[in-house]
Amino acid sequence: MANEFEPGHPKKGGKKKGFRKNATVEDIAQKLGVNIFDVLCKFAAGDHASLGLRKNGITPTMRLNAARDACKYLYSQKKSVVLSNPDGEGFKIEVVDYSEKK
Repeated sequence: MANEFEPGHPKKGGKKKGFRKNATVEDIAQKLGVNIFDVLCKFAAGDHASLGLRKNGITPTMRLNAARDACKYLYSQKKSVVLSNPDGEGFKIEVVDYSEKK
């Protein structure tokens, strides 16, 4: 039996030639001619008519979720910051009230 890793060995497994990647939401929206951000903004505004929904088709929860999701297109998400002390000791937080007059 020949070593599978010698030059010219038959290919086994892996991605097949011509295999398409999975479509993303953006790919599908572009194919359908839909602007995701516009739809989210219409949901957030409660614009039933332009979305083709019945009068009570958009709940306040749906509006809140749409507004939150639309923000992802406008603002980058903040990353958490890890504080470290080179001495390995904890941090001391002191709150000082400067509003009091002396």
